[in-house]
Amino acid sequence: MHGDTLTVSATITSIAGRVDSSSVVVIIPSGMSPLRGPLSLNGANTFQGSIDISSVKSGAAVFEVLADDTNGNRTVVESVYKHDHGPVVEFLEPRVNSTAKGSINVRIHVSDANYPFPDLAGVHVQVQSKEIAMVVEGNMPDLVAGGVITFNDSRFVPALDGLQVINVTATNSTDTVGRATRQFTVDSQGPIIAPVNPVAGQFVGGVIQIRANISDISDIREDSVYAVLGGSILPALSVQLRRDQPDLPIFSGLFDVRSLGTNYVLPSLSFRAKDKFDNSSEVGIEIAIDNVPPAVSIDPPFMRVRQVKQNIYECSRLFDPVGEEVANDGDIVPQIITLRARVEDRGNIAPGLIYERWSGIAPDSVDLFVSPASSEPLVVDTDGDGYCDDINPNLQLNDQVMASNQAVALALKQFKTKGAPNLQLDTITPPAPWDSLCTTLGEPGAQASAQLCALVTPMTLSLTYGSDVQFAIWTVPEVTQAQCTGAQFDSLNRMPEGPACVAVRAVDNVSNNNVSQVIRLCIDRGGGACNTWPPATLPACSVTYNQTTHVTDASTHCIPANRRTLPIPASARCDGVAVGGYCYKYFEVAKTQAQAQTACQTWAGDVLNVGSFGYLAMVRGGHYSSPLNTSKINTILNALGPRDKWIGIANANANPMRWLSREYADDYATNFDPKDGNTCVIMQASNGKWKTVDCTVAQPAYLCQRPYGMFPQEEVPLY
Repeated sequence: MHGDTLTVSATITSIAGRVDSSSVVVIIPSGMSPLRGPLSLNGANTFQGSIDISSVKSGAAVFEVLADDTNGNRTVVESVYKHDHGPVVEFLEPRVNSTAKGSINVRIHVSDANYPFPDLAGVHVQVQSKEIAMVVEGNMPDLVAGGVITFNDSRFVPALDGLQVINVTATNSTDTVGRATRQFTVDSQGPIIAPVNPVAGQFVGGVIQIRANISDISDIREDSVYAVLGGSILPALSVQLRRDQPDLPIFSGLFDVRSLGTNYVLPSLSFRAKDKFDNSSEVGIEIAIDNVPPAVSIDPPFMRVRQVKQNIYECSRLFDPVGEEVANDGDIVPQIITLRARVEDRGNIAPGLIYERWSGIAPDSVDLFVSPASSEPLVVDTDGDGYCDDINPNLQLNDQVMASNQAVALALKQFKTKGAPNLQLDTITPPAPWDSLCTTLGEPGAQASAQLCALVTPMTLSLTYGSDVQFAIWTVPEVTQAQCTGAQFDSLNRMPEGPACVAVRAVDNVSNNNVSQVIRLCIDRGGGACNTWPPATLPACSVTYNQTTHVTDASTHCIPANRRTLPIPASARCDGVAVGGYCYKYFEVAKTQAQAQTACQTWAGDVLNVGSFGYLAMVRGGHYSSPLNTSKINTILNALGPRDKWIGIANANANPMRWLSREYADDYATNFDPKDGNTCVIMQASNGKWKTVDCTVAQPAYLCQRPYGMFPQEEVPLY
């Protein structure tokens, strides 16, 4: 018989009584666990049933039929059958859950105890119904055969990819068929990469742990997993990621973001990996680099703020952003001291950046420090660049000074009463260079703004910065409705009388930290400690600090950090004239317009686009909707250089006209002398009018412009 099921039919009668139908079974002896199956009545005295014999070896075998009558008498009848399961097919290759690329080996073992296979006749190996050629490797006593499945075989349309099934059939000489299947996966894809840290858009700074979840149906090539900054595989911009734990898909590595400096703003961070077949994957995200510490000042300069009103820029009167009642450098102060700080985060910058991004001031990270001038210096330079960047780590921080190596530390809080600037006309203060960005210094008829806290402070405005309106002024807590600008610092029982050093430290959300300039005060509580103040030279209050030896060098002082200019590339600096976000430079060298544009691009800019000039503040009535102020254009441009000079109109006869930098230029048409058919444009030094000229004839000079990205860390005088 063939197959895996034995069907038995038996005629059973009883002389002594009736047959007990429930007792009729077929039994196949099989070691310790014989196989049993019931036989059911199927007609007069006929019982029939089936039993699974797939576990019984092929060949002759015995089965028994057992029946009882109703009197308890039992009869057992034995019979012999010959069973042919058919061939047994086993896979030698590929292994279970195998993956492969390009091709995969197939090896099978075919055995049949009753009807041996002398060759491949009757054996078929198929994938997607396509026959795979096999070669006999051995047939004594069983058949072993092998072949290769090539995934791009022209018979497979499309080429094999993903999960596949190998089907094998072997038919013996009695036409009994043995079958086997084996799945495998064609792996033509790289690993699956999911960034864990950082994620897209996240601010990063300092030393970060880069992490990613990386998996593949085939094994990951451990030496291939990298994180790459800015698309560069240079060692300085890449880090190898290693598996955190065996058999887990998380890979990580440390990277010091500070090594990128301040020029990288929004670089790509790509995660790269290969599997064992060299299938590669790359997932890129854009992150925000913030390697710039907050700007911190405890004694900032006076400044103005400006607002647009009726299409003009109105600027406030000069004011002290932290309040005129605060202690300033060199002051003699009483027991109760008013101290505040201006703290604003800063971010990386580069040429062409439209707006600066920063990670923000970290919560509870702005602290005030006060120490006697005779104790350990208060601020230090920790990285050897000559700039003060932290509080002296050798100082013990307490709520009162009891020894020479101690300082008082006090957390500061923002105060968030916005207020308004004083826009009364300013006819007294001498004009400063930045006042040229103001249409008027004040507003005719304007009244003085109300104080933030009645009779508590002369302040009328609490500075904010950024599009998300961050408050910039920090003060001694607590801040209440009545005491909206905070409390004061009481030196009694905290500090001895006499000279003192005061500074503020702030940390941003990616751990960039900075300290303010130190202000030197003399605390006078009537004991005479300040009778000779100020000295000829105020105390330095600063030293350099060796992070390896933890030793300070009192012979070397650091420069206050708020006087520092960010280390940005030369292309972001202005070596010409800076006006309202752009840098302009005059070159008195004869060139054609094309040559001038090439020269300007070498300088990282374009030939002058008046439309961007000073964000329009200088060439209109102070607002983009105001008419052009052509006389101001002429005055400013001629001041930059006295010769006829190229400006960047791409084609004066086009409709619409455009600048070489692609912006529209049609609203400047009235500034032309009559056009003569030429397409390029110069500005005439004699009358300021624009004149069309032959593009290929050299002119004596040209003006270049580029975005002006330099942002000093010290306070800017105009907001």
